[in-house]
Amino acid sequence: MPDPKDSTKTLPADQYDALFADDAKTSSVNIDIPNLREEIAAHESKGMGDYEAENDTSTAKGRYQFMWGKNAKSGYGERIKKETGVADSDEFLSSPKAQDDFFDSYTQSDMIPWIAKAKEGNTRGLSDKQLGQLYHFVGPTGAEQYLKTGKYAPPGKNVSIDSYLEERSPQKTLPADQYDALFA
Repeated sequence: MPDPKDSTKTLPADQYDALFADDAKTSSVNIDIPNLREEIAAHESKGMGDYEAENDTSTAKGRYQFMWGKNAKSGYGERIKKETGVADSDEFLSSPKAQDDFFDSYTQSDMIPWIAKAKEGNTRGLSDKQLGQLYHFVGPTGAEQYLKTGKYAPPGKNVSIDSYLEERSPQKTLPADQYDALFA
């Protein structure tokens, strides 16, 4: 019988931790993050998943419509700059990588921990993915109010929470000749 030491490999602790970091953070949350990302993009950027989308009535920017704001209370702008290295909202809009990287960071550090806690009081029967959508759409305060009361009116020109939580798929726009070539 082989010695167990011969069937194992050793990694430096920081590499091991990096390999399993996502598993540890999402262990109580059952969510397909790439699917959640696409679902949020489908709702947030006019159904197109457009990285250059800008909201006409707020500071929301990009594919996931993060509020840019001037400070931590009114948006994510300063945090986005710090975490992604972009200089301003224009650079953020022109960088799909920065937008995806920030979405992933925000999902792991903000959304997943909130979902894990919210599951305990989820009397509405929302899936973990829907809880993530709810958190992204109305923030933790609005989401908690909705879970408690079933009511919350999103500010501005927004759809209802129920509409936002409906399944959608992002659509992509192609030049007509490319579209026609697909179905020729």
